[in-house]
Amino acid sequence: AGFAKFKDDGLVLLPERKWAFFTKNASALFAFASLPARLPSDALYTLESAEPLPATAALSWGLGCYSFDACKGTGAAPKPDDLPKFASLVVPDASDAAAAATALRGTYLCRDLINAP
Repeated sequence: AGFAKFKDDGLVLLPERKWAFFTKNASALFAFASLPARLPSDALYTLESAEPLPATAALSWGLGCYSFDACKGTGAAPKPDDLPKFASLVVPDASDAAAAATALRGTYLCRDLINAP
């Protein structure tokens, strides 16, 4: 049983609680966007690859973490023992993290403006 039978965007739990994610095009903007919602949110994750990861990997992960909650529920602050909504990524290169954070702030602002009633 090799990895060839898995489809694009496939997620598999391997031994030792490691996750394997399969994508045909890692440089696509939304290649990793599905992971934050699909992986358990009680752990930190790092992206590892046999090939160099694209600079957009952290941005892609962050795009998957967007949620517009302004019009949902009571707006109460989360309890200290609540699990985060999305899985967290550890970004190894600080410059990539800063660039991704800047792009995500702008993207989240635009999405909030579009989604606001």
